[in-house]
This record gives sequence, structure tokens and C-alpha cells, in this order.
Amino acid sequence: MNHRAFLYTYGIFSLFAGMFISAFDIQVHSLFFAFFGYKYLATAYIAGGIAGMSIIYFFTLVYKRTGAKSLTFISITAITAFCGIFYILYLSGAGQWNYYYGMVVLFPVNTLLLITVWRYPRKLLLPVYARQILPVALVMFMAGMAISGAGITVGLYFLTFRQLMLCALICLVLLWLSVPLLNLVYNRNILFAKPKEKYIPVRHNFFLFFSSQYTRYLFLFSFLSAIIGFSIHFAFINLAWFEFRNIFGMSKFYGLYIAVSVVFVYGIDKFLIKRILYSYDSPYSLIVVAPLLGLSVLLTFLASSLIGGKLSGEHFTVFFLLVTISKVGYFTVNYTIQAPSLRTLYYSLDMRYRQVAYPRVEGSMVMAGLTTAGFVFLGLSFLRFFSVSIVLIFAGILCILFLFVSVKLIKKYKQALHDELSKLRMHNTDNENTYTFNGLLQKVYSLPGTAKIIEAQKISAQTRPYEFESDLKRLLSHREWSVRKIAIEYIAGERVVNLLSELKTKLPIVRGEEKVEVEKAIQKLDNIISLKISDNIVHERVNSGSIDERVDLALALAFSDYKDKEIVLLTLLKDFEPAVQNAAIKALAYSGSGNYCYTLIDYLYPGRFSLHAFGAIALAKEKALANLEHESLLSGTDDIVMERILKLYGKIGTPRAVDLLLSRLGEINSHILINSIQALAENRYQAGADNKLKIISHIVRLVGTITHNLNIIHTLQGKPKFGLLYDAYQRENRINYHQLFRLLSIIYNPNIIGSFEKLFLWGNRQEINHAVEMADTYFDSDLKPIIFPLLEDISIKEKLKRLDYYFPQSKLSVYEILADTITFDFNALTIYPRACSLILIDHLKLKGFDDELVFSANHPEKLLNETARYVLAKRGNFDALSGVSIPEFNDLLFVRFYRLIECPPFEKILSEKVLCEMAASMVVMPLKAGQALQTAELLNKISLIYIGTNTFSDGYKAYKSSNQMAYLPLLHTMGIKEFKFDSDVELYAFSRQHVSELINDNADLAGFVLSAIYNLQTIERDEQ
Repeated sequence: MNHRAFLYTYGIFSLFAGMFISAFDIQVHSLFFAFFGYKYLATAYIAGGIAGMSIIYFFTLVYKRTGAKSLTFISITAITAFCGIFYILYLSGAGQWNYYYGMVVLFPVNTLLLITVWRYPRKLLLPVYARQILPVALVMFMAGMAISGAGITVGLYFLTFRQLMLCALICLVLLWLSVPLLNLVYNRNILFAKPKEKYIPVRHNFFLFFSSQYTRYLFLFSFLSAIIGFSIHFAFINLAWFEFRNIFGMSKFYGLYIAVSVVFVYGIDKFLIKRILYSYDSPYSLIVVAPLLGLSVLLTFLASSLIGGKLSGEHFTVFFLLVTISKVGYFTVNYTIQAPSLRTLYYSLDMRYRQVAYPRVEGSMVMAGLTTAGFVFLGLSFLRFFSVSIVLIFAGILCILFLFVSVKLIKKYKQALHDELSKLRMHNTDNENTYTFNGLLQKVYSLPGTAKIIEAQKISAQTRPYEFESDLKRLLSHREWSVRKIAIEYIAGERVVNLLSELKTKLPIVRGEEKVEVEKAIQKLDNIISLKISDNIVHERVNSGSIDERVDLALALAFSDYKDKEIVLLTLLKDFEPAVQNAAIKALAYSGSGNYCYTLIDYLYPGRFSLHAFGAIALAKEKALANLEHESLLSGTDDIVMERILKLYGKIGTPRAVDLLLSRLGEINSHILINSIQALAENRYQAGADNKLKIISHIVRLVGTITHNLNIIHTLQGKPKFGLLYDAYQRENRINYHQLFRLLSIIYNPNIIGSFEKLFLWGNRQEINHAVEMADTYFDSDLKPIIFPLLEDISIKEKLKRLDYYFPQSKLSVYEILADTITFDFNALTIYPRACSLILIDHLKLKGFDDELVFSANHPEKLLNETARYVLAKRGNFDALSGVSIPEFNDLLFVRFYRLIECPPFEKILSEKVLCEMAASMVVMPLKAGQALQTAELLNKISLIYIGTNTFSDGYKAYKSSNQMAYLPLLHTMGIKEFKFDSDVELYAFSRQHVSELINDNADLAGFVLSAIYNLQTIERDEQ
């Protein structure tokens, strides 16, 4: 089941909510005015406001202590109880005070229902799904209101009022019944569930509201808006009753009014507001709310004055029309500008304020405004000259105060944006769509137990040997002796001489076995430092049969002033033992001369690759650049070598290194480009004025590529036959967006850009709008016109329209798209979309494309050439195949690659090359329930297993992994000899050796494996 099932269910829920809220509003007002006057309406406002504040206060208490699903059920049950009493009493013939009760609960019920309906997806869904579901649900809600309003207007010609009340009660019951169904569908769609937000408790939160001017103006804004809204409604509903003095006439008019106004407001929002203001819900739009409401009230009041306040004939009709327009105007402004903008504005508040203030401001301040309006109207009603015009004068005066508060609120908001940017500069943000190796590593090191730490140590030592020395320094102080022991043994075994002083400092404070181990390590490292280097010693040890003696010599030379030490080290570099070679490389790196780089470059080639050599060249900095540049310009340089050279440019990070990197970005394939830019970003390189323009030029070119892809995505939307290619381009744009933010992090503060990436790509609509506001004050003005359309929460069509001035796109047919995809610039588009195009040509039996197929069949990338050859073979074009054997469809690399990226964990690995390598070594293992896997037998064959959402057991304990991956070496280290699943599963397993080789070159994959280690957890039996 996918998220569409939830979309349909939530849409039905929203439809029922809209139908009920409209019907209840119409029926309560009609019955109330049949028996009470405006004075009683004022008292109903007061009673309803007080009741509403109590209900909302209870709601906020429950909100802190229960989940969104339970809270929704409780809220809808309470609404059903409040309104059910009203309907049941009416249908049973209760008296007029039931109608007064209905008016008292009307506004609290409406407010609580609106909060509940829109809070559900925002609290429970991942933002990417909430952004898809909320607009559809909003249309269904408004459709429900319109259907209900029009239905009552029309229905009164055929049904009695009592029968319509029964229909409303049925609608209420259906609304209540839809909540358990909604929760059930949600529970079956756990893949798009949002992690539970950690609640931050605040003491005395009522006083906390008033400790900030910002929150005071926020509360006052909502409070004044509510009073103005209820004032206009008071005038409107009284005039409506004056015109239609019976239940049927009032119901018909009010129903028709709601239906027409909902359609009008929806049209205004969809076709006008975003065109004349902002394309997103900007809090700056709040500044126009007060003038618009004030102008509407002023025109109505002037019209009232001109007709002399006569409430009869055509004069009344004009007056009533103007008041109705004011009512529609408030509804429109509140729905299209105020409510969305306020939701965006809340995100500039501190998390503590947001968790407490949002529920209160959203409901309590509205109810406080209702209560205040009721007291005002009750007091004014005792005046002899009280009229609707007096209410309008009161609303007009409030609009002036409202404008003042709006201006103050916007000023405080601007200051809040600058304050937030200042905080983000110092705040490291781990993006949800990437695995951050260092962050995960530190988390693993902080875990209790030793098994996970041991495996994390192995990966860290394998991928970052020089940085791992810093990890060892930390692990020497770990609370677990078993971890400290491993660290000490590694220091001694790898002869990490740089940590000798740390061990000597530690020696006086340790006891027992630990003291013995530390003394052994110190002795071993002292033997290296104290080695007296002479010609005789060098000759003796270079030719020694002992590996340890040759290793000790290499490291001792690094800390000596022996005149020919580099010559000796270069000799040891040619040793046949890898341990001696690595020791020689480390010694050369420690020496710092940089003259060794021309020799170490040989180690960048496949087959001889040593991470120690890579790190040693990086440590040489500027001294290594001439040799690296020369190697990169040689004809026939291997792609892997080029990738490593460009990553070295990024690690070195000097101005000249960056120039060399930037000069090659336009010539290299996307995989190398991603790794090169990632290297700059990981080393937190910040471009100066001289390089900033070069980075911006690459950003502009990348935005052009993204725009081209969006144009294709827009064309393929709604064409199921081309869904494979549509999804491939969606994945392509995920890669490009990731690359875009990496480039932005090079010219702007990486912490701020990391936060922007999280908000723009993974936030809800309000978070995206908030990020736009911050970015608007931070990005260069030249970049904003091309960056913002990509990032705002608008349709693809609107994105293309706004980018058309900079990157005009022609309309393509699907056949042109297929041909264009196959031959598009290989530096701008990965291989997978091209292979998808070839598969579609075959599956859809399309004619032509012969040249494209032959071209692809001769491409060096297996994912492309194998797919093309398969299609050519099916067409019978064997002349183009040169006798190459063609695998069956299910054995194609394309099929294996497709299956891999369909697994949720692997969606986050953006490197196509890594995924192709993993797909090539992938073994699909179907397992029956209860079938055992022996970890010892599989240890050297398999390193990763995709386990889906299943749990597994070793016979004593059960385990699960939140990232749906298991790392077999970890299970073996934990002492698990075998494990089995309780249900049938299909495992995707990978060669341990192959994955280990890939980890060396790809930090993202290393982080991915590390996350598999970190996320494995023991669960209790009753959780299964």
C-alpha cells in the first residue's frame, strides 16, 4: 500500500469535515435568530469564547501528552458529543435554549475541528508527503463546504428542515467513523510516517509568551484579527436575519452564500493572490491585511452614512451587499493571506515557543477575541443609538490599531530572521538525505558495549587512516575497558607514534591489565623513537628478513634527521610487503617535504591503491599540485585516478588547487563531479572573491540542467507508460539538487546552507516558505531569481514559467524526449535515464532509434551498452552486436540496478557508479520463515543485507534496524552464530570485499555502512 491510499482516505475525511462544518454553521444561525436577537448573540459570543478557551486549553494539555492519532480521535469524539447533543435534542423536540447552546458551541467546535483536520498530516507525515496530500485535502474540505451550503439551499425546496438536520447528524457520524479508518490506513503506510517530534517542556509557559516582544505582537495580531472578524460577522449575520426573517429564507441565503464565497475565495487564492503578492506564503503579506479590511469597512460605513442608515428597500440592499462584501473580504484575506502567512511566521520562533505558542495562538487567541467582541457588543447594545454602523465604526478603529501591530510584528520578524541566521552559522546540520560519516562515527563511539565500536573502528581505519589517529585519542578515554584495550592494541600494532605522549600521560592513572597493555605499547613506540639511525642500521634493517624491523625503520626515519632518509623511504616503498609500504608512505607524509608525491601518485591507480598514499599526498598540500596536474593531463588517465586526483584537489583546498578543480568541472562525468564538489564541501572550503564567480557560473549551468530535466518531468507527468523514465528524471534531479547545495555551501556558510537544504528538500510548506524568507536576506541578488523558483513550494509548471526568461525550454514530444535522453550531454546526465529510455523503446515496441541504439551499444558504461545490446538483440539487429553474448532480461545490470534503487535505504546513495558496482555483485537470497543463516559461513562473502521492515532473531533475542540494513560482520562480532526470520523474506546481499573496496573511495557509502551498524538494535519480544 502506498501513500495514495492515505490520500484518498484523508480526502474523504476532509470532505466530511467541510460538509459538517458548513451545515452546522448554517443550521445553528438559522435556528438561533428565529428565537433570539442580537443582544443574545453577544452573550452567546461571550459564553462561546469562554467555553472555547477552556476547550482549547484542554486540547493543548492533551496535545503535549498524546500522539496525533489519539488526539484526533479524542477531538473528533468531543466534537461529535457537543454537536450530537444539539442535533439529538432538536430531533427530540427540545426547546429554544438548545439553539442558544448550539450558538455557544458553534465557534469553539469550528475552531477545534479546523485545528484537528490540518494538524493531523503536519504532525504525522513526512513533509514531502504532507506537501502532496494537504493541497488535495484542502480542495476536498472546501468542496465539502460548498456542497453542503448549496445542498441546503436546494434541499429546502424538496426536504423539511428537520430532514436536513438528520442529514447533518449522519454526516457528523460519518466524520467520526472516518477517524479510525484514517488511523488504520496511516498505520499501514509507515514508510512515509514522520518521526515523533521530541517535546521540550517549558515551565510557566503562560509568562514565557510575554518575555518576548515578538510573541507579544504575534498574540496581539491574532487577537485583533479575531475581534475584527467577529465584528464583521456580527454585522453581516444581523443584516441577513433582518432581510430573511424565517428559518427557511435564512438557511437558503446562508447556504448559498457559503457555497458561492468558498468558490470565490478558492478562485481568488488560485488565480490572483500569488500573482500580485508572492508565490509563497510570505509573512510580509500580513502588512496588507489591515489596509484591505479597513478599506472594506470604511466603504461600507460611508455607504451607510450616505443612505442615512435606512434599512429598507433598495438602500438596505446596497448596505447589505456592502457588508456581505466585507464579510467575504475578511474570509478571503484570512484564508488566502493571513492564515498561511502566520503559519510561516511561527517557524521563526524558538522551538520552545513554537511547541507551546502555536496551539494557543491558533485557537485560544481566536476564542479570546470572540469573548472580547461579545462583551463589546453587549455593552454597545445598551446605547440608544446602537446600530450595525456602530459595529462597523468599532471594526474600523481596530483596523488602525491592527495596522500598527502588523508593522511592529513584521519588524520583529525581520530581526528574528537575522538572529536565526546568526545562530545557524554556528550550528552544524546533518541533512536527512545524506549519511554524515563523522557524525555517525561519534554517535557509535558513544554507545555502550563494544561490538559496534569495534566494527566502526575498522571502517574508520580503512577509510580515513590519518584522521583515525584522532579517534584513537578519544577512545583511550572510553568508559569501557574493552574499547580502550582495542585502541591501545591498534596504536601498538599500527605503531601510531604520534600518540606516544598520550599513552605516557595515561600510564600513571591506570591499573591492572590496562597498565600492562599501556606499558607494552609505550615500549614498542619508544623502540621506534629511540632507534639510532646510521648507515649501518639502515643497511641492516632494509635487508632484514623481519617485517617488524623494516616497519620500525621506516617510522623511525620519519622522526630523524638522517640526510638520506627520503631515499631510504623510497626504497622501502618498493618493498613487497604492504605493511612496509604503508609504513614508508606514512613516514614520507610525516616528513612533510612533499618531494615524494611523484612516486606516491602511482598508488592512486587501481590495484595499488593505498589510502595512506592518498592521505600523504593531501598532507603535502601545494607541493603535490604540479605532479597531480601533470598526471591528470596524461592521455588515457583512468577515470578512478582522475576522480581521486580531483578529490585531492578538494582536500588540499589551496586557491591553486581549487582553480585546477574548477577548470575541470565542465569536462568530467557527473560521478566525478559529485565527488569533487563533495571533497570541497567536506573540507569546508570557502571560495574567495576570485573563485566565487567561477562557482556561481557552475551553479547557473547546473540550474539550466535542472530546468531541462523539469521540462521533461512536466511533459511526462500523467503518462503511466513512461513512468519508468519519469521516475529516473526525478532521481536525476535529486542528484542535481544535492550538487546545487554542495556548490552553495562553497560560497556561503555551510552550516546555513545545510539548514536550508533540510528545510527546502525535506520541510513542509511552512518550513519551505520560512527558508525562502531567510534565503532572501542571505543570497546574492544575482542568484535569487534562478534559485528561488527551484526551491519554492510551487508546481513544476510555475517553476518553468518563472525560469523561462533565463533558461527557455521548447516543448518536446515523448519520442523527442527518448532520443534526446539517450544522446544528451554525458557530463550533465547520468547513465540510468538513458538506459530507461532504451528499455521503454523495447517495451513500447517503438520504431526507429537505430542510430541511438548502436551508439549506446558501443558506450563503455555497462549499464548502457548491455541494455542497448539486449534491445538490439530483441530487434534482430545482430550485425551491431559483434557476437557479444546477451544475458536474459532478469540478469541485466539494469534490472539489478532498478531493484536496488527501489529499496528505500539505497535511494539515499546518490552515486550511480557505486550503485552499479553494488548491483553487479548483488545476490538475491529468498529465505523461508525459520530458515537459518550462519554468520561465520557468510562473513567473508556478504557484508550488507537489505532486510526491509522485518525483524530477525538469534534464538535468544530479536533485532531490527531502523535503516532496514544489517551488517553481517557486526552480528559475528556480537557473538551471533546464526539468525532467522519469522516470515518469508527476500534478502539483497553484497560481496564484502567489493563493498570494502567501494568504501575506500566513497565516504557516503562508508557512512551508509556505518548507519547499518549504528541502527541495529535489540527489541523486546512483545514489540515484534
